[in-house]
Amino acid sequence: MNKGARLRRRRYIAQKKLATPKWAVGRTGIGTLYSTARNMRKQGKCAVVDHIVPLNSPIVCGLHCIDNLQIISDMENSKKSNFWWPDSPYEQYELEWLMAHDQGRLI
Repeated sequence: MNKGARLRRRRYIAQKKLATPKWAVGRTGIGTLYSTARNMRKQGKCAVVDHIVPLNSPIVCGLHCIDNLQIISDMENSKKSNFWWPDSPYEQYELEWLMAHDQGRLI
């Protein structure tokens, strides 16, 4: 892993720590979910643990807890990036429209 990748990984881990509420620390579900994804990858499936609502986004920031995690394919995860979450289809459309019509400045 090169220096840039290590730095990005450290930042991501720090974001996860900051986004983990105290009530979620020590709950067994998160570790189990990561173990399940790891076992799926060992079987040849492209599975990753994804935050449904992104941890860090210009629009919204979610929590690192079992209710905000899911196992999806790495292709699906890269498509959604950190600009999409399930309860906001209209807000996302409006934001994209604003960004396109206001040269990136939010009004």
